[in-house]
Amino acid sequence: MNVDRDSYRRILGATVIMGGATIASILIGVVRTKVFALVIGPAGIGAIGLFTSIMATAGAVGSMGLGFSGVREIAAGEERRALVRRAIWYAAWPLAFLTAAVIWLARWEICRWVGVGPDQALGVGLIGIAAALSIIALIQTAEIQGIGRVGDVAKVRVIGALLALLLGVSAVVYLGPIGIVLAVVAIPVGNVLAALPYRPRFERVVPAGARLTDEWRRLLSLGATIMITSSLSAGSLVAIRALLVHREGLDAAGLYQAAYAISALNASLVLSAMATDYFPRLSGMETDRSRTATVVNQQLHAALLLASPILLAMSATAPLVLHILYSGAFTQGADLLRWQLTGELLKLPGWALGFLLVARADKTRFLVVETSFVAIFIGAAFLLLPGLGLIAAGISYALAYLLYSLLVAGICGRRHDAAISRENLLHLLVIGAALLALALVGPSAPWIAAASGLLASAAAALHAWRHLNEIRRAPLADSSAAGGLHPE
Repeated sequence: MNVDRDSYRRILGATVIMGGATIASILIGVVRTKVFALVIGPAGIGAIGLFTSIMATAGAVGSMGLGFSGVREIAAGEERRALVRRAIWYAAWPLAFLTAAVIWLARWEICRWVGVGPDQALGVGLIGIAAALSIIALIQTAEIQGIGRVGDVAKVRVIGALLALLLGVSAVVYLGPIGIVLAVVAIPVGNVLAALPYRPRFERVVPAGARLTDEWRRLLSLGATIMITSSLSAGSLVAIRALLVHREGLDAAGLYQAAYAISALNASLVLSAMATDYFPRLSGMETDRSRTATVVNQQLHAALLLASPILLAMSATAPLVLHILYSGAFTQGADLLRWQLTGELLKLPGWALGFLLVARADKTRFLVVETSFVAIFIGAAFLLLPGLGLIAAGISYALAYLLYSLLVAGICGRRHDAAISRENLLHLLVIGAALLALALVGPSAPWIAAASGLLASAAAALHAWRHLNEIRRAPLADSSAAGGLHPE
């Protein structure tokens, strides 16, 4: 692999900052989840997962993709930055109010579709408020992220998680059934409040109508594609949970929520850096294909080095992890969790290359690959669930991300001259084979899976340490050209 040490250091620096924030958020989330698991059990966790998915889907549709397109336009150049920010906010508030209104008016139909009783209609209606607040929080974060202030994004994440813990736990413990809904509302409330001190000040600008229209056209041209793909992705989780509720009951949805949350948190240690620093960098390299291909492989390499030991260790100790983070009632989801973790590894190349499609505004192909993922995920789960039960959701997730990554790799190789390097391919094959073996061996021989998985995790950690130490010891190039992370 062509190695640019300064670029690697920037990637690793952003990953360390966002990874540290994610670890802090995970620890806060562990406390939150543990309280929820003990107080409301698997069925309550399933209800929280279902409400959260509804909020995410509504937020994805209602935001019209302004989060991603806003980051791209803000990062692309300083001369239009103030106007872009004005345009985003002039669109965001009406969209947020409209989203809340639509969810409230459709609350009865949503209850019927997801398989819960009409007694949950008030809760679903309140989720519309959560979705509206999630749009506002998304725009706040996009402003901070677009100007490259990685450190401030990390602070917002930690403070938001802490506020969600305090508000959500209080609601669940003291307010009874409605507290479950309010615990979901507490998530975007915490994020909105946390972002307020870190938002950049507005520059003085009086946008003319024609200039605003031009900015909205740019934002919504890409944003509409992002909206469709984000809503499909979030909607797929609602569909999977609805399938589980209809066939296996709310307890099964709770086990799925636990496994999905753990696997997603592990992957977010590295994916958060992709969204925060990597995506704006790609947006600023629009004409330099050779440089872009190098940065894509560097980002993927760093993600694989950091994620592999964690994924292997979690897969090896899946029953123990579920017991510690939730309770003994959730250990039935251990086999599902192993397949989810396998899918998280397969997600990494797809995400590294998928961000390139967004940065290049390759809207049609991005829509194709994202739609393909959703179709494979839901279709495979629908076909496998009757015969395999709960584990079918995890197998479908891994299969969907395998095909997704292969498809986006083919597109980026042909269209954007960005192929995955041999070193990254070999790493994916080795770690992927290890995770697959753990998923197959775990149900019948959990102790063998635990011992071999922990050994593999230790080997992956040693490999990562050697590579990272090599990068750390290499001499710097011109530090003025390396760029800063703007941690403050």
